[in-house]
Amino acid sequence: MGIPERNRPLVFDMFTQAKVPGTSGEMPYGLGLSISLQIAKAHKGNIWFETEEGKGSTFHFEFPTKSKI
Repeated sequence: MGIPERNRPLVFDMFTQAKVPGTSGEMPYGLGLSISLQIAKAHKGNIWFETEEGKGSTFHFEFPTKSKI
């Protein structure tokens, strides 16, 4: 479905009002992406998204690997 421009800065906020029903009509609670961000940061990683309104969104996760020194 994509994320409207006005909602993009809010998607990782806990209990955000920038929520829409899922593609199967499931009710949103505004917690999932906030929790995902907390998990990523706790593991020194990152999460971000690319989106096109009316088409869809892709979320990316990045986590560091242990380096062998």
